[in-house]
Amino acid sequence: VLGRSTFCCFALSMLPLALLSLAAAPPPPVSPPLPPSAPLQNCTIVSSDDGDATDGEGSLVQIIDEAGTFLAESEAGLRVALQCGLQSGRANIRIPAQTTINLTSALEVDGSLAAEAELPVINISGGGGAAIDAQGRSGVLFASRVSLYVRGLRIANGNQGCVRLYRTLARFEDVSVEGCRTPGNGGGFFIEHSQVAFERVLIRHCVAAQNGGGVVLTGSGSLVALHSSIAHCSAGSYEESALFYFGGGGLAAEHSALFMAHTNITDCRVHSRTNSYGGGAYLTSTYSRFKSVKIARCSARSPDGTAAAGGLYVESSAGDRMNFLRANVSRHSYWREVPPFTDELRDDLSGISW
Repeated sequence: VLGRSTFCCFALSMLPLALLSLAAAPPPPVSPPLPPSAPLQNCTIVSSDDGDATDGEGSLVQIIDEAGTFLAESEAGLRVALQCGLQSGRANIRIPAQTTINLTSALEVDGSLAAEAELPVINISGGGGAAIDAQGRSGVLFASRVSLYVRGLRIANGNQGCVRLYRTLARFEDVSVEGCRTPGNGGGFFIEHSQVAFERVLIRHCVAAQNGGGVVLTGSGSLVALHSSIAHCSAGSYEESALFYFGGGGLAAEHSALFMAHTNITDCRVHSRTNSYGGGAYLTSTYSRFKSVKIARCSARSPDGTAAAGGLYVESSAGDRMNFLRANVSRHSYWREVPPFTDELRDDLSGISW
C-alpha cells in the first residue's frame, strides 16, 4: 500500500530497529506471507567416496568440502543444496562461471520448516557469468525466515517478480536483477518485514502492474542500498480493473526505513490510467536518508492529468525524518506534507544538509 493506494540489513551498517517504529496509523493490509513450502524430504549427504548428496530420488549435487559447500550446476542440484541447507542450518552453494540455471518453478526457501530454532544461513555465489533464469515461467527466489547472502549472480525473467523476501535478513552483492515482471507489486524485489542490504546491485528493465517497478519495501522493513542502480523500470496499468492509485516506477516504500548512498534511479516511470505518482520513487511514512543519490529522467503520466512528481513523491506523516546530502533529484518532485528537514518545497535538493 502506498499512501492512498493499495499495494499490497545484513548491511555494512544496519539501521537501528528503533528507526522502524513510526508514529503513523496502522499500515493497510500488505501482501500475505509466502505460502509454505512442501515438507522437507530426506536429504542424505553420502560418503566422500563419491562426493554427492541426494534427495532420495536421484537428483545429485556435488559436495566440494567438509564445510558443506555445494557445487550446483542444474536446477535439480540447486534445489537439493537448498534443501540440505535448510535441514542442516547452513549451506554454501556455488554456481560455476558461465552457468545458467533455468528454472521450471520458483525456488522457495522457507526457514520456518527447518529443524533448528535459529535462522538457517543460505549463501549462494556465482562465478563470472553465472545466472538463475526463470524464463518467464515463474518467480526466481522466494525466501522466508532465513539469513540469505547472494553474490555474483544475474537473476532474470521472473513473471511473478524475481525476488520476494519475508521476515528475512538478506544481503545482495554484485548482483543484477533484470527482465522481471509482476501483475502485482515489486517487479524486481518485494521486501516485507525484512532487513536487506544491496551493494553494487543493478535492477533494470523490471515492471510491476501496480507499484514499485524495481523495488517495493514495506511492512516495517529496512533497506540499505550502496553503490547500486535502478534503471528503466516501470509501474502502473491502463486496465480498467486496476488500482486507482499507482506509485514508484523505480522504488516504492511505506512504513519502513530506507538509506541510499551513491545510488541512482534513472529512466523509470509510472504511467497509468489515473493517479500516477513518483516516476522515480514514491515514499510514504518512511524514515529516509539519501547521500549522493541521483534520480533523473523519470516520469509520471496519466491521460486524465492526475499524475504528479516525475522524480520523487513523498507523502510524509508526523514523526517521519528525511535527510538528504548531495542529492540530485529531477525537477517536478512533490511533498504532500513538508518533511521535517525543511520549511519549503524544493525541486533541487542539492543544498539540503543532514
